Amino acid sequence: MDDVGAEKNTNEAEEEGRPREINIVRFARERVAQIAELLDAIDNHTLVSGEVTRGPRTALQRLPRHMRRRAMSYNIKRFPRNQRKFAASAVAASKHRKKPPSRFWRRRPRNLLLNYIRRQRNQIWLETHIWHAKRFHIGDKWGYKIPIRSFQRSFRPTYRDAMRHCVVRDTSFLRCFQICCDKESELMDALCPLCVPSTSATFAFKAALEGKFEVTTLLYKPGQYPHGFIGPVRFLWSMGSGEERALLLWCHPSHSAVVLKQLVDTLKLTKEEDNDEKDSAKAEIPHSVDEWRLRNSRIRTDVYRGGPFKLIDLSDQLIRFRLHGPQSFPILWRVLRTVKNEHCREVWMQNFVSSNAFWNDCLRTMQSGELPDGTVLSLLVEDPRLSRPTRRTKPSERSTKPNRSISISEIPQPRSEFWNLERRQKILATKLSASDLQKQRATNLARVRTSPAKIPVILVVRNSGTGTSNTFTGVDLITPGGFGMEFWLALQYGTAHAAALHDQKAAEFEANRLNFPADVPDCEAGTVESSNECDELIVIPSFLSLRRFFLGMRGL
Repeated sequence: MDDVGAEKNTNEAEEEGRPREINIVRFARERVAQIAELLDAIDNHTLVSGEVTRGPRTALQRLPRHMRRRAMSYNIKRFPRNQRKFAASAVAASKHRKKPPSRFWRRRPRNLLLNYIRRQRNQIWLETHIWHAKRFHIGDKWGYKIPIRSFQRSFRPTYRDAMRHCVVRDTSFLRCFQICCDKESELMDALCPLCVPSTSATFAFKAALEGKFEVTTLLYKPGQYPHGFIGPVRFLWSMGSGEERALLLWCHPSHSAVVLKQLVDTLKLTKEEDNDEKDSAKAEIPHSVDEWRLRNSRIRTDVYRGGPFKLIDLSDQLIRFRLHGPQSFPILWRVLRTVKNEHCREVWMQNFVSSNAFWNDCLRTMQSGELPDGTVLSLLVEDPRLSRPTRRTKPSERSTKPNRSISISEIPQPRSEFWNLERRQKILATKLSASDLQKQRATNLARVRTSPAKIPVILVVRNSGTGTSNTFTGVDLITPGGFGMEFWLALQYGTAHAAALHDQKAAEFEANRLNFPADVPDCEAGTVESSNECDELIVIPSFLSLRRFFLGMRGL
């Protein structure tokens, strides 16, 4: 009873609060704006009959329903003639994405090449990038796309191959600087503050002056030892004609900018302005990858001058493959076919006759561990596509007969033709395209064994000097840019197994060597690398992983 009485009192209070009458004039005056909008929508003469909206938003809505056709927004010709002009302006002003080109058009050779060039704006691709991308995890390291680890092979089979067979890795990301001068004594005196004789060899190392050895040295900022460590570099003296000398420096890309800046400041060099860079944007679109690389070598070669010194930045213009294992020399002997004497028609080619003979006669059955560390050999070889084996067969086992010991005086003097930029450009220009090579093979009954391109290459022996075999012992193969994929495929057919960055770190760990820059925290590059590795290892668990964890705990 109490609830019924309370409800009755509430209803009476609500009726007392309601107005007894409404002033129509005041009510309409307060809502004039709403009535005007309603009349505007109802009496709009531009509307199609039967539609009550604020007006047409598109050109298609201006037409009656019976005149609308499918896909009018894509094809203007489906509109009536008197409406096409307005429809064209409306479609042009729309923000809809245009129809993408067909896959057939996108896969045209020219478009593939342009896409290949465009995708290298931020991170540089190695010449073997596409081959590695199908078989390896690729990561961004030091401004390059570098293979990190294999999809199928782990470290153990790679370690076995490095100890018993051969493993190859593409290290073309290493930077190279060429310093030219008239007198090597002036250059050695100028670079003396960067080296500390008590820690490593200097640029005046006697065994390296003849150009037969590539030596490792440690660079420091002048006057800051034992602090101010820059990083390790490998240097090689090139003996040119006359009194001209050249010093080649190889360094890691993680500290290459610091090395270049220190060289420019020490030698007091200034960068030359290249007028070709302004015309590069107006240049014609290249028709092949080789043409694009040839143009880059002419345009993007930075040159620094100052006094008697000249510094040339050869980064991304040379290919360097690193081979590990006792079968490195036999595999290279099968892959590299030296140019015969009758095919050495030019004068500079005849300088390689003695070195080619030494390679074929003395080093055919030797191992890289039997030569001193850093030994440099120069060869003149044919296009590796001509000597590539059709089947993958391992080289024959080494004979039990010991090899004859070779003295340093017997090693031929390395030739300096390889370091001539113009000569490398001419060799790349004479390279046969894949289609031309196939045409020659189709028209000749015999196997094609020679081509116009005679390629100079350099071999650098790596030896730990401990007298025992380890994963560090091997050979470095240096070739001109533009021939990287050809030599890489030849090495793969020669049964050299590919390795990646993780394999390199593990191999150097097994050989009791430090991996730069990961294992060298004393320099700026090592500090940055350590922080990056910490960020990669410290991974915040995702929501799904946490959910699986708690569900698993509930199941227990």
